[in-house]
Formats: sequence, C-alpha cells, structure tokens
Amino acid sequence: MNKLMTLSLAALLFTACAKDDDPASPSGGGTSTPPAIPTSFTVDEIAIHGFQWYRPGVTPLESWDDDNILTTGVADIFVAAYHSTTLKFRSEVISNADHTQYHLMNDADWGMLPYTVPFDQFAKVQLWDEDGAFADDLISTVFLTGSDLYENDEATEFTVVLHGAPNACTMYISGRFYYE
Repeated sequence: MNKLMTLSLAALLFTACAKDDDPASPSGGGTSTPPAIPTSFTVDEIAIHGFQWYRPGVTPLESWDDDNILTTGVADIFVAAYHSTTLKFRSEVISNADHTQYHLMNDADWGMLPYTVPFDQFAKVQLWDEDGAFADDLISTVFLTGSDLYENDEATEFTVVLHGAPNACTMYISGRFYYE
C-alpha cells in the first residue's frame, strides 16, 4: 500500500511539472532566448523648444541676429541631422522663432525624414540660427545612439527628450526600431 501511494504521488508530481509549466519554456509564458536587439533605428520627427533667445557668452548681450538684446533680432532656426558625419536632413528655416514655443522641424529644405541609422552608429542633430550673409550660429547639438535609446524591451518606437549642449535647448526626437 505504501509503495502504491509513493508511485501515485510520483506520477502526480511528474504531471504537475510538465514542460508547459516551465517558466523558461516559450509555451509556458517564459522565453528561452534573450530579447531581440534592433539592427537600426530611424529619426522620424524633430521638435525644438526652449533655446536661449540671446547668444550666451557675448558681451554686451546680443540676440542671434547680432542686434543688441534690447532690439528684436530673434533667431531664424533650422535643424541639421546627420548619420555619423553625413548630412541627411536640413529643415526649412523658421524665421523669428519664439524660444518659448514648440517648433516642429519636419519640413525639409534638403534631404528627408525619416532616415535610417545602423544601431551601432550615431545620429547627430544640431539646431542653428541662420544668419544669411554671415556664418550661421550653432545653438545646440545632441547625439543619438541605438544603445542610448533602446531599453531591452523589444520596443518598435521611441520618443526622447534631449537637452543639447552647449546652450540650453530641448529637442524632442521620435523614431522607430527595426529588427532583422
């Protein structure tokens, strides 16, 4: 009787530990492989907010259009986006851009969005003030890398808020991840 009970208990335990209940088994809800790593990402949309309305470090303080800060010389902003060092997109210029407003920079003067960047390489986005006959003024730069954007969650899209240097500026950049 004791032997019969032991065999019944063993059969019950064996049945309770079937492969379907293994947390490492895909059919049991777990995963037997690590999360996929994207092979590339795209830069789909760029928006700007909060750039300084005068050129920092210039004395006396000057606006971006080389006028005394008490006058109305407001930045004429555009973004340039690169894959590594290759220019992929330059937005149209927004004349007299308000530094307190949210400016969507998707209209192209050159190139196009989205553009694709291999996961192990970087994208660079720069905000500029166009000065016409004079050299344009760099306002801010941010770098994007796949490893900085990806959170090991097999996501397909991302939106990040980045603060560019050297001047305080907020860039909102969204895009997508691609997997092979």
